[in-house]
Amino acid sequence: MVYSLRILILLPLVFFVGCATKPVMMCDYGSPRQFHLSPEKPQAAYPYSGEASVRLLSVHKNGSATLQLIKYGKNFTLTPGKSYYVGQHTAATFTLDSSDPVTDSIVLSCLQVPRNAGDYLDALKLPPESYKAPIRFYGKIIYPSGKPIVNAEAEINVADNGHCGDSRFRRFSDDKGRFSLTGVKGAALVVQITKKGYISTKDKFGRFFRARNIPTDEGYPMPTANHPAIFVMKRAPAN
Repeated sequence: MVYSLRILILLPLVFFVGCATKPVMMCDYGSPRQFHLSPEKPQAAYPYSGEASVRLLSVHKNGSATLQLIKYGKNFTLTPGKSYYVGQHTAATFTLDSSDPVTDSIVLSCLQVPRNAGDYLDALKLPPESYKAPIRFYGKIIYPSGKPIVNAEAEINVADNGHCGDSRFRRFSDDKGRFSLTGVKGAALVVQITKKGYISTKDKFGRFFRARNIPTDEGYPMPTANHPAIFVMKRAPAN
């Protein structure tokens, strides 16, 4: 009999001691995917996210299972009812519902959502002043042809409160496809572009931008008014 291992890839909803009651924002994009894993087919990959690719290594007699995050070569073992949170890698929570040591077969359910800006910074242990850098962000949303897309929504999550969460801002592109966010402070931000009837050609789970003083090469530097960040969208295919 095949039991199930369920992997929920979620943005963290964690509150830290000493933080204000300011929640980490969660934006759910995409639909759950289900994978059957066995010794004959030990790997599964969520679309668009190599970070969420896992390999089944073994199922143990006590009902626990050992898996590996393929991109990072990191192994983790779960017992039924227990969870494993992968913060800075892929904002994932892996939960093992049950397993079958006899057949070494499991079923994975996987849901991918965008990460908060603060998730990228957890490993850096930044001092509080790093979250007070002035933010001046400029973007432009276009078709593959270069023509501007009007009234597309930019959801901007700014890491401005350490581990206590991001602040969320919404902007809409003008007749030139441009939008901006200024007059706020933070260490980094994640931008997610959406418009009904359109899909992004990349950045399906948001794009990360870092302030100039942040000691990491992950993501992109802040764009300027003369050189805005370019986001490309196209019309979604008809059903």
